[in-house]
Amino acid sequence: MSSKTIKDYGDWKIFKLHIYRKPIDSVLEKVLNLISLGKFKKGMIESEYDKMFHLGLFAIIGNEKGQFVNILIQKNAVIEISKTSFNISSYGENIPIVINKPLTVNQLLEKGQKELGDKYFKYDAFTNNCQMFIKALLSGSNLYNDKLNNFVYQSLDIILKNLPNSTPKIAKMITNLGGLTDKLLGNGKKKKKLIKV
Repeated sequence: MSSKTIKDYGDWKIFKLHIYRKPIDSVLEKVLNLISLGKFKKGMIESEYDKMFHLGLFAIIGNEKGQFVNILIQKNAVIEISKTSFNISSYGENIPIVINKPLTVNQLLEKGQKELGDKYFKYDAFTNNCQMFIKALLSGSNLYNDKLNNFVYQSLDIILKNLPNSTPKIAKMITNLGGLTDKLLGNGKKKKKLIKV
């Protein structure tokens, strides 16, 4: 799905861009708490977080013919870029991003990939997750600032300090299985090379 979306819309210009965030799936939170023997929830309380968030970008893009499409860019086990029709205001908390110069989907992705380097395609729930991905995409195009950082960033230091050593490894194994499934189904970006613009 991601490769087809990039092929079809990669050169389209981004007219509007929002970061959205929504609480992580309650099932995922329960799994993390289970494999950490209850320490994940304890770490959240000590961090003073009511909830952990998943983040993504919602973009309205258009071409020279005056056609417009909504796309969603996010990172779970793999990078997912898909055409969507949902209303951003009903999807969760969101914040608009000011775009001060022409920017295509490909340029946003390529510059973000340069920011993250070899971590771009890898995923780790604690050290290389959706918030690092979104920050890299926006920083690469000089769109990131303190206001956005307050919306995006949740420090995991206290949570990580409390977790048993095995928790990140088990979480990574579970994530990798999900990523493999997504790749087999064609839901993720698979090629490990810079996206051409």
